[in-house]
Amino acid sequence: MATRTKAKAETAPVREGYGTTAEVAEYTGFKVGTLRNWRWRGGGPEFTGRGAGVRYAWDDVERWMRERKRP
Repeated sequence: MATRTKAKAETAPVREGYGTTAEVAEYTGFKVGTLRNWRWRGGGPEFTGRGAGVRYAWDDVERWMRERKRP
């Protein structure tokens, strides 16, 4: 089960460009380790890069967050 802390996404303005794993974790409320696990297993928001160079497009993060809320 994914570990989640309080998300900032519900009150934060939409961002542009790309975010690091740590930035996306803070924004979504999920832990860095959870995002890494999802990348390895094939889940979570779309990303680009490898290792320390992983980046998430904020548009993809926003889309993924919206899709998670669907019933």
